[in-house]
Amino acid sequence: MVTPFESANTGEKPIRCLAQDGQQYWCKAFDGLGVGETVVNEIISIEIGKAIGAPVCDWSIVDIPDELAGTRCDDTIISRLPMFGSQLVSSVITDDPIRYVGQDDNYHRFPRLIALWYMCNAEDIQMMYCLDEDYSVYSIDQGYWFGSHEMSRELAPITSPAGQTRDVPRLTKPIPLEHWSSAIQALEQFNPQTLSHINRCIPGEWGVDSDIVDEMVTYAIGRIPYALDKLRYHQKKSIP
Repeated sequence: MVTPFESANTGEKPIRCLAQDGQQYWCKAFDGLGVGETVVNEIISIEIGKAIGAPVCDWSIVDIPDELAGTRCDDTIISRLPMFGSQLVSSVITDDPIRYVGQDDNYHRFPRLIALWYMCNAEDIQMMYCLDEDYSVYSIDQGYWFGSHEMSRELAPITSPAGQTRDVPRLTKPIPLEHWSSAIQALEQFNPQTLSHINRCIPGEWGVDSDIVDEMVTYAIGRIPYALDKLRYHQKKSIP
């Protein structure tokens, strides 16, 4: 971190900062709300999203210089530990409902994003739309996924009510069948080895048990058949 600019007025109060790579990030602390669970959820969800081609933001671990550690940025005390940083996307509007389905490449983006929601048992689903990219959709704030909304993380089985992903927003426009087929193919051909690096993404300073990370990744992979069933359901609904 080079320069902190502001703290957002949201639950975890992320800090917008300029990092040493010249990029701006919204940074969240491991030692914040959720006893660190939310930032681990963010990293695992984003890496799974990248692996299946879902529209997720780039991210980085942002190291904190000694002179900033423990100081205040607005209402947020800057962590002494490395922070999770979600790279800033400029000129966006945030909205919880699904919108702009037919804009830019959102026909391609939404089915894979929906697949990611089902794989990670998403709750508190949030999206943003980039005006500079003709309203392309991005997923944001994945901290309360994996059954973590307002409680400790619960990797509930699909057979239980808590394991059913129920908060998926309604589509406002049919998506052509070929885009559902593309997302379905991405899951059918998914190679779990593409996620073997995730434990190495977690800073050692956080002290996260690698077995927990492996369990979360295995949980998401195990939900692929469930996600496929849901994608095929949405595809059938799109048939004229």
